[in-house]
Amino acid sequence: YNMKAKLENVKFCLPVPFNNPSWLWDLTMLYDLTEHLNELGVKVQEKGKLICHVYANASAFKTELQLFMQQDEKEVSVYFPTCAAVRQEQINSLFLKRRMIQLLMLLKENFEEKFEDFHNVKNEIHLFKNSFSVYFSTTPSELKCQISSQDKFRVNSLPELHAELVSENIPNFRKH
Repeated sequence: YNMKAKLENVKFCLPVPFNNPSWLWDLTMLYDLTEHLNELGVKVQEKGKLICHVYANASAFKTELQLFMQQDEKEVSVYFPTCAAVRQEQINSLFLKRRMIQLLMLLKENFEEKFEDFHNVKNEIHLFKNSFSVYFSTTPSELKCQISSQDKFRVNSLPELHAELVSENIPNFRKH
């Protein structure tokens, strides 16, 4: 936790209240949350990522947010190392669990709002990812007959599968 030392050397227009525990907790929580968001950003921007992989990463991050909200004070050091360092340094300061949950809830709400479109088309994403294991009840009717005859198109990777699909044989699936 050398962030404090780094920031003390930076000249700000306004004084930085390092002696205010509430402000310091907000800063460290946001710092650690930004680390998690950066990890997600790197994952979803990898070369060759398909929409189904982005959806899987977004869903996993949403689950992580739930996990973060359910953690107890002892688990903070695992997911929020900067917060853990501040907590060790400020033994008499109360850990602001309520504030952390507020920040996490706000992030979760914004995250769900931004990725709502993914959730609305999750069945189509699942169909795109693996058309051989979809539930017929969630498959659009125009695709059901075409999916049932697709065993001949089994290949090793998703991009290969979609490259092999011939429009004349299964036009509705290719269009989807």
